[in-house]
Amino acid sequence: MMRRTGTVALGAFGAGLVLTAAFAATGCDPGGRAGSPPAATGRPAPGEPDKKVPAGGTGVVTEDRLGQTVAVEAEVDQQCPARGCWLRLKDDAGDIMVDLAPGKLELTEDKVGQRAKVTGEVVKKGGRLWLKAETVEFLPAEKK
Repeated sequence: MMRRTGTVALGAFGAGLVLTAAFAATGCDPGGRAGSPPAATGRPAPGEPDKKVPAGGTGVVTEDRLGQTVAVEAEVDQQCPARGCWLRLKDDAGDIMVDLAPGKLELTEDKVGQRAKVTGEVVKKGGRLWLKAETVEFLPAEKK
């Protein structure tokens, strides 16, 4: 279950050394802090045709898509243990960090191991590509 909230909390506790280092510099809310990319919608200007949002696994999140909106479907590998303000998606192509805070999204339940489809803007934070989530959908388990 996801809920919307107006509060953001520091959530790097127990998330591992790499995430701890990243959040030590930026916290859970990358918006408006040094090193954050300028705001870009990745959407066409009024009157321009809407291009299809690229979709796929973590491999669709690339440098050449900075500022664009993409959809990523992969397994939730890790999530913020404090407020659920971020998660990490992982698949065979790699992993991608997802910032839920700008969309005022939070995970209220443990979603590690579940598949999710996240649509959002590709941004660069701390020298790494992130997905700034606009929507998150948890998918039913795949039948084996």
